[in-house]
Amino acid sequence: AFATPESVWDYMSKNLFYTGDPWGGAMDYYTNPLTLQAFINYGQQKRLNIDCDDYALYAYKALWAIPGCRPQVVTLVDSTLKWSHVITVFTYNGKFGAIDTTGLRYLPNLSPGTIMREWGRLYPNSKYIRAVNTDYPF
Repeated sequence: AFATPESVWDYMSKNLFYTGDPWGGAMDYYTNPLTLQAFINYGQQKRLNIDCDDYALYAYKALWAIPGCRPQVVTLVDSTLKWSHVITVFTYNGKFGAIDTTGLRYLPNLSPGTIMREWGRLYPNSKYIRAVNTDYPF
């Protein structure tokens, strides 16, 4: 159980290691957060291929369990129209935030424009044209 978004990120930053999907991302898939937790429990998470959607879905499930926290998975679409990055945004105690592979950050709001500007700054080679609410599970 987690008490705050900060405690979620603290745990994730110590236990999840970005490796990307296999074959250079040629095949995109995600690991169910419960499976990911089982691998963490046994100290075997380094055996998994973990990328942005794994981080986002784990954060979504962890944040959902915090009273008063309302997460939403968001997929950022780049100008090539490929699904390029998945994050989890949330509201908690009147604040707006997001968790992804780069960490936890608070934002002024969760508008698509704000999200695209922030991740465009983080990933300047990606030209995001949409921020799409994405249902969990995929």
